[in-house]
Amino acid sequence: MYNFKRILNFALMGKLRSDFLLMDRETNEIFTDRIRLIYIEFPFFTKTEQECGTELEQWIYILKNMETLEKMPFKSEKYLFEKLEETANVDAMTEEDRERYETSLKAYRDYYACLEYREEKGRREGFSEGRREGENEERMKIARSMKSKGFSAEEIADVTGLPIEEARQF
Repeated sequence: MYNFKRILNFALMGKLRSDFLLMDRETNEIFTDRIRLIYIEFPFFTKTEQECGTELEQWIYILKNMETLEKMPFKSEKYLFEKLEETANVDAMTEEDRERYETSLKAYRDYYACLEYREEKGRREGFSEGRREGENEERMKIARSMKSKGFSAEEIADVTGLPIEEARQF
């Protein structure tokens, strides 16, 4: 199973709940109070199952711990949690629903695998490019120093590995 906790378990604002409204940047006037963005940051939710007193706390607890739960908590208190358990139970799906679920899950995993690959590739390429630039700058610095000490273009090219045409420019 994909590690959903890695996706959901992030810290953005540094607190459990952040509540945002849309606002005009120029006038600082609230655009509408009908559209709100509420971020719940799981790392800051530390309550145990027994400590969850509100429905919101129960939902956060379930979402944060879903991949490790052996049974759905709170279902005796709320029919909705019983329904959630039924929906989350892959074994109870029809063959057609399971196939759609597996296809969707595969697409989801492929998408995140592509993102991770591109991120890692970008990191490697960026590192390699930075290293090449640094090595080139160092060669240029050495070439300038050698030129100031009277070395010939051939000697500079030999020591630094620069092409003779570049060494002559110093």
